[in-house]
Amino acid sequence: MTTLSIFARSRTREYFNGEAASLSSVNGKGIFDVLPGHENFVSLVFGYLDIIPVKGPVVHISIEGQGVIRVYKNVIDVYLSLTKEKAPPLPHRSWFAPWGEGVK
Repeated sequence: MTTLSIFARSRTREYFNGEAASLSSVNGKGIFDVLPGHENFVSLVFGYLDIIPVKGPVVHISIEGQGVIRVYKNVIDVYLSLTKEKAPPLPHRSWFAPWGEGVK
């Protein structure tokens, strides 16, 4: 089974370091998910990170301010709390609506 290697940290704390099945967060375009094999990218993130580890419960990390995520060949580095600026409001995803219709 292919997994993601995720390292999420701030200047003062390590939040997660391990293997995961997926990661979800929010950027300027809305809520997004990263699964193994995802295209490489870099983005600002805000609001939260939800990590589904290979073993153990879901890890929910609230982001104060903004952070940056880098996805490269199933390796994800997340640097949190880079700014104290107020993040834009979080979009809402309705899990019961067809894909894309529940994002506001």
